[in-house]
Amino acid sequence: MRRDNGFILVIVLGIVAVLASFAVAISSLSEAASRVSRVEREFFERKNLEDSAFALVAFRLLADRNPRWPQDGTVKMIKVEGQSVLVSVQALSGLVQLNQADDIVLAGLFSKEEMAGLMSRRPIREFSFISEAVQPFVTVYGDHASLDPFSVPRELLVSMPGVTERDADLLLDARRRGNDLIVGTIAEKYSPLLDGKPSTLYRIDIEVAALDGRIGFRNYAIVNIDAAVQPAMQFVELGWAEPIR
Repeated sequence: MRRDNGFILVIVLGIVAVLASFAVAISSLSEAASRVSRVEREFFERKNLEDSAFALVAFRLLADRNPRWPQDGTVKMIKVEGQSVLVSVQALSGLVQLNQADDIVLAGLFSKEEMAGLMSRRPIREFSFISEAVQPFVTVYGDHASLDPFSVPRELLVSMPGVTERDADLLLDARRRGNDLIVGTIAEKYSPLLDGKPSTLYRIDIEVAALDGRIGFRNYAIVNIDAAVQPAMQFVELGWAEPIR
């Protein structure tokens, strides 16, 4: 009888050990599922915030309220779903179009040797081979040969041959105040450098800081924003969200 009791005890202990291992496994699976669920939730929250920011900027550009939304890469802060989001908008007509730009425009950023290299690469579809310092001021989208005076960034403007810092500052001040006449007068002075016309292509950059234990992110999109077509905002290129910890 005692031998039977000992045998039963061994079996019971074995069952308890198996159940304990099951409990540990289930607990581990539960924790893993919880982590996956949290990651998925944060992903969808980030994606929703990202989409909302792009849509809000597009709406403000379409509304063209006064004062105008800066289209020269100036960073602004907006509220999206209660969160602070840093946003910059750059009209691509204010950047150097690598496949169409006139020599006088290219000369503001590149040496004669570099210009010759660019010509040999046309049509250019991406520009990772270009210096990182220059990349923010060039594009492969659009068909403009010169620069739009209403959206060219100051850094690019003052790099153009013959453009003085005084005229650049006068143009930017007139642009901020909505004085199109002065902008046009200064642009005409530097023709054909600043003969570009506004386009419907924009680069939108957004950045959300990391708060409350959440991972922040930054991303960009090239979009076509045109009230004459539907949908009014169409994505041309969308980057991968880069995490900020």
